[in-house]
Amino acid sequence: MTTASPMSNLIAMRSSAPKDTASAAVQSTAAGTGTPALPQSSTPTGFSGPAGDPMAQYVAMRQQAPQQAATAPGTAPTGDLAGWINQAEQITGVNPAQWTPGLGLIAHYESGGNPNAVNGQSVNGQNATGVMQTMPSTFSAYVPHQLAGAGIYDPVANIAAAIDYINSRYGGIANVPGVKSVNAGGGYLPY
Repeated sequence: MTTASPMSNLIAMRSSAPKDTASAAVQSTAAGTGTPALPQSSTPTGFSGPAGDPMAQYVAMRQQAPQQAATAPGTAPTGDLAGWINQAEQITGVNPAQWTPGLGLIAHYESGGNPNAVNGQSVNGQNATGVMQTMPSTFSAYVPHQLAGAGIYDPVANIAAAIDYINSRYGGIANVPGVKSVNAGGGYLPY
């Protein structure tokens, strides 16, 4: 009997689920595979940006709740991992059906979905930081210019920088070593 990988399960659920159930898809996939469920909290509401403009919506959300913006360690961001991934995908223009499962997998293994995670092991004087465990120099080089002021602890900015880095280094999410390994039935490899 063959079983579907966690990635293919999430792809199937994501592609058939309406946008507002993406968070539930991540949760149920995690629960169905034995992987711990990702943190869940309320999704930000009350966007005042133009309909269909994800950048304007994100900026408006941050302006409405600046005290909740995750720009410093210990600050509680609004939303959840599925929502942050969705916003970063919209801002960077990548295909959610292709990217969501891999981004969720990377975030799970790198930080447990924690936007305030900091790796205690320094590499060239830098510590991997945030939900995607992005190096500060990598974050600065790859964060979309519209999000540059958000900071490395902002989960949407961190994920967006990781997306641009992954596209530049690997040519897409499917080529990331950890994603390829898990999809082939192996263990996770850092990116």
